Amino acid sequence: GSLLKAFQNLGCPVLGVEPAGNVAALARKAGVPTDVMFFDARAAESLRQRHGPARVCCANNVLAHVDDPVGFLKGMKTLVSPDGYVVVEAPQLWHLVENLEYDTIYHEHLSYFSLTALQKMFQAAGLSLTHVHEQAVHGGSLRCMARPVEVVSQDAASVHTRLAAEARQGLADLERLKSFAMGCEDNRRQLLELIRGLRRDGASIAAYGAPAKGNTLLNYCGMTPDDIAFAVDRNPLKQGRLLPGSHIPVLAPEEILHRQPDYVIILPWNIADEIVAQQAEYRRRGGRFVVPIPRPRILA
Repeated sequence: GSLLKAFQNLGCPVLGVEPAGNVAALARKAGVPTDVMFFDARAAESLRQRHGPARVCCANNVLAHVDDPVGFLKGMKTLVSPDGYVVVEAPQLWHLVENLEYDTIYHEHLSYFSLTALQKMFQAAGLSLTHVHEQAVHGGSLRCMARPVEVVSQDAASVHTRLAAEARQGLADLERLKSFAMGCEDNRRQLLELIRGLRRDGASIAAYGAPAKGNTLLNYCGMTPDDIAFAVDRNPLKQGRLLPGSHIPVLAPEEILHRQPDYVIILPWNIADEIVAQQAEYRRRGGRFVVPIPRPRILA
């Protein structure tokens, strides 16, 4: 309910749709009304009958998780009023390929979208793109705003400008994607050489964060507690557990200062600046940070 809570604080009536009952319960506890269901075109018809149309229908970091994205978008169109907007935010393919963000590829994500693909899906759902904005979240995302074709018949000119840029970047070129695959293998080799070289020199290494992307990276690289002694995460639900596959223990962030490892690899590298600022005391004591993406490097 985090996103809807912000709208609610501005005085907007809100409704969340969430298939996970335990997550929906947390949203309701926060005061955000939430229906427990999977969202699709049929669910949208039921929601509109019961609650009426919406001025805005948002799906942040959802579209990549569904197996019928066009049906999902048709459902969003069903929900909005004629003066309403469909707003979708999803990680974009260009940043994934250009910055070797292979760690964002994991089982929850069924798709990785270019704007070229998104535009075709919005068209198939009867929606015209009015705005496309780049967002820094998740290493680079696209926020698409759209309206029903019955209201706005064509995509905005700025959309076509961005589509032309994607064509120049070669996102539809198989050779570009093959070079991405080779880049991923090279990143793994460099990261393992760095981490295991530091360990051979007697350095102690920990990890900050226990995100899904971190587990992809650790398992792809075959790292174990012999490489990284422990990880820390601010989420208490993750503390006292083991990272899947690598079996690296997850502790509270206070353990960074308590144990003072020589190096800390930042797994949620997309918020590295924030983490470095939070851990200023660790750095003041001589600790150093490793950022794995797009190339493994030790921060100065």
